[in-house]
Amino acid sequence: MLVKLVLAAVMAVGVLGGTIPEEERWLNSLITADFCESGKFQQVLTSMSTFKQCVTEVYSDPNFRAEVRMAKYLDDQPRIVKAFCDKSAQVKTCIRPLVTSMSPCFTASGLRTTQKVFDKALDFFCARDGENTITFIREGGSDCLERKQQDLQTCKDSKKPEITRLIGVYGSGTAIPEKERCKLDKQENDCGIVAVKACGKPNLDKLLKQLIDSVDMNCEE
Repeated sequence: MLVKLVLAAVMAVGVLGGTIPEEERWLNSLITADFCESGKFQQVLTSMSTFKQCVTEVYSDPNFRAEVRMAKYLDDQPRIVKAFCDKSAQVKTCIRPLVTSMSPCFTASGLRTTQKVFDKALDFFCARDGENTITFIREGGSDCLERKQQDLQTCKDSKKPEITRLIGVYGSGTAIPEKERCKLDKQENDCGIVAVKACGKPNLDKLLKQLIDSVDMNCEE
């Protein structure tokens, strides 16, 4: 959940696309089929490409492109981030169809939480003209996530036995209570923070902890 949250928000403000290798691999990692039947999950994957296309169209505005070209010419990273963040309200609209497409896999409460978490994460990275995004870049956030990919995957894989148990008890898809899913997300977050700490970037650790606190996951129904 931690990595998904970071990637979704920062990629949505146009920063990670050019700094993380194999963008498609990271993009597809934002959503998983943990609780969903394979056939139903396919429509979610289809909507992911629609989300990406929507974001691309948001950033195709000629005035926006001119502003980014000028910022790059001036080597003004804060100005570049601000230009992307100025479009954040439109990006939030882009994710709504993607969230709706997840309805076979998530409870109604879970869908509302997903939208809220994405919106809050985007707000977090775009606050004060993208100050937190600049910190993420300066502290080597994308490089850290890339280097710790295996550790972060281990965090994700550690949930599988409990996911299997929950499916056995409740069934798949929307049958699994949101409270149980949330507990697993928090477990993955805690594990992810430990992995990121190994990068030796205290300011990055602090930033990601602030991100998690800002979305206020309290695991209540």
